Amino acid sequence: MVGRVDMLDTRKGINHWKAKGLDFTKILYQPKLAGAAIRHCETQDHGLAKAIDHELMPRPSRRSTTRKPVQFEVAVRT
Repeated sequence: MVGRVDMLDTRKGINHWKAKGLDFTKILYQPKLAGAAIRHCETQDHGLAKAIDHELMPRPSRRSTTRKPVQFEVAVRT
């Protein structure tokens, strides 16, 4: 529903006494996009399979049984 302004039911909010005088047209504006998708229509590869988390997360498992600090060194790159 991200970006789906057209799906919002704003009638209750507009008629509420706290909203009197507020103008949300610029926040709720949905531009006309020619040829651009407004929803998920193709899979993207963000490279998360190669994230360093997959290497780091299994390492501290010894700490959960011994309750002692765990240290290790890993080369980090950006």
